[in-house]
Amino acid sequence: MRNLQGRKRKIYLVHEHVEGKKLSDVLGELSWESRKKIAIGIVKALRYLHGCCSLIGIVGNVSPHNVMVVEGKDEALIKLILPWVASPDITKRLVSSAYVAPETKETKELIDSSDMYGFGLILIELVTGKTPADAEIGLHENLVDWARYCYSDCHFETWVDPLLNVHASKNLNQIVEIMNLALQCTACDPATRPYAWEVVKTLESIRRSAALVSWHETQKACHHSTHVAHGICCMESAVDTYWNANGLMIGELVGLLKCNWATAL
Repeated sequence: MRNLQGRKRKIYLVHEHVEGKKLSDVLGELSWESRKKIAIGIVKALRYLHGCCSLIGIVGNVSPHNVMVVEGKDEALIKLILPWVASPDITKRLVSSAYVAPETKETKELIDSSDMYGFGLILIELVTGKTPADAEIGLHENLVDWARYCYSDCHFETWVDPLLNVHASKNLNQIVEIMNLALQCTACDPATRPYAWEVVKTLESIRRSAALVSWHETQKACHHSTHVAHGICCMESAVDTYWNANGLMIGELVGLLKCNWATAL
């Protein structure tokens, strides 16, 4: 969004034209790293809307169908339902969505914690690959109840998205932490759900921890390197983190590899 102005009782929303696909259409094609980046992008948009954009404030229906993944990038954009143009039909469709918080369905009131509930459901889908309409939910009332049951009573491999199996063993702690965060966002009591800015901090902390673990693993591998032709391959590793104006980590781990080979005579 570039600008939002009000003139003579009219609202003008100005934004760039971008090409992309709905998150619901491409989720199965995304790697674990891409899913994390998209999750951070969504909640950063919510942080801005909830804290800095008083004219809009609430999205209303945070769902994979209303999140667009920018083509060729791991960036996410949220489709807005502007509150001042919401018709009775839009409101009816809104409260019937599986991604709308239970209290919103009853009161028809949209608040920031309602958006966090929808975001929590997106996190569950990113981790498990399941949707609210998935038949595997079985006897559980909804996706949130199923996720709570799996998280507390089931083995990790039974609920993580099978498409993430390649990444799961290396990212076990991250996946469990993000699932826990998803359950916090979908808490029954709206007052106990975290704010968007808190979720941003948590997700970025998880991401930084992953970068640090990767660095330690690289360093450990270096210590076990073998001598070849009287040469010693040594690695000097450093974590260089850069941040842009939006607070996004654009450089996570930089390894400076120097190999000095001695010629065998």
